[in-house]
Amino acid sequence: MVALIEHQAKALLATSGLPVPRGWVVRDSGRPAAAVADVPATARFAVKAQVPAKNRAAVGGVVLVDTRAEAEEAARRLLGGRIHGHPVNSVLIEEAIEIAAEWFLCVLVDPWQGGLTVQCSDQGGSGVEGRLAGGAGTTYSFQPSGVPDGDTLARAWGWTADPLRRRIADLAADLCRLAVAYDLLLLEINPLGVTPGGDLVVLDAHISVDDAAEFRQPWFAALEEELDIVHPGRAWRRRYGGDFAVTDGDGTVALLNTGAGAGMLLMDQFGERGITTYDFSDIRAGTPGRRPERFRAAVELILQGHAVDTVLICIHAGITDLREVGTDLVETVDALGTAGRNVVVRLQGPYSAEASERFAGLPRTVVEPELQRAVDAVVELTGRAS
Repeated sequence: MVALIEHQAKALLATSGLPVPRGWVVRDSGRPAAAVADVPATARFAVKAQVPAKNRAAVGGVVLVDTRAEAEEAARRLLGGRIHGHPVNSVLIEEAIEIAAEWFLCVLVDPWQGGLTVQCSDQGGSGVEGRLAGGAGTTYSFQPSGVPDGDTLARAWGWTADPLRRRIADLAADLCRLAVAYDLLLLEINPLGVTPGGDLVVLDAHISVDDAAEFRQPWFAALEEELDIVHPGRAWRRRYGGDFAVTDGDGTVALLNTGAGAGMLLMDQFGERGITTYDFSDIRAGTPGRRPERFRAAVELILQGHAVDTVLICIHAGITDLREVGTDLVETVDALGTAGRNVVVRLQGPYSAEASERFAGLPRTVVEPELQRAVDAVVELTGRAS
């Protein structure tokens, strides 16, 4: 699954006829003036950092301005900065629209069951999850047997007599058709704005695509280059067959481990101790041996984490000869130590003791074969670093 960034999601919705505000994408801090040169000098804008993170407004990633000059200045200020740890490589300058109400609308696709779930609430906007969890507002949910039309959703939710809600039901049906046609696993509109005149407009959109289906979605190819920058682990995964995804750009601990379950376990353990992990990874020890470049490439991704001070390398092998893996990893661990990162190495499997000996004497490196002690060592090192 890969998440589109906002301007990509809105472009997809706009080409399908859904209502999105007029906007301009700026990638060069010297170009914002040219992007909005054809709009009035006193137009109102929302200037948005294009990063794969929610709650951008809370940390200054969304700026509302009243003039074209202010929009240009806000775009320059955001470009090159970081929002929730993610580098801001592009900014969306978007016309601001007067809104009377905000809704939440979401379509989830379950590829295993081949079904849809449609969720809707009259409590949209920032913080919607907390409001809904607290019982505020009204939430509508429906799991149709097929791809529903607007009539089906309106009847399911008792909306047939309300013109505004009926339009929302029609929009929800459009999203369902899009999800199926474009292999979207998640299509979330939050907020869905309602203007004083009763028109609907997509103020923010989050779309996740089934990356296993990219081969049959030709529109996706045009997004690959930008997505590889936004999600740096994508290119690594395609080349080396493992998984690397940034989960918290401000995380202080990076993971380089085998096994998706182990990765989630480690993230949970650190989370319980108040430590955020920079990434989720599964490097898959069974990958053909003697490919040190896959580890070097993973280190390059880890070093993009501006707050990472400690790296846990946790490899559990079944039949893989860890002496080969250890040989491939020595250069990687040495590079991390040289770059000023603490490293904890934990190897388990065939010849793990011999492999572990290769790391003796490397700078800033601790070797710990027992999992819990390895986690404790990471906690101690990252605490000391902070």
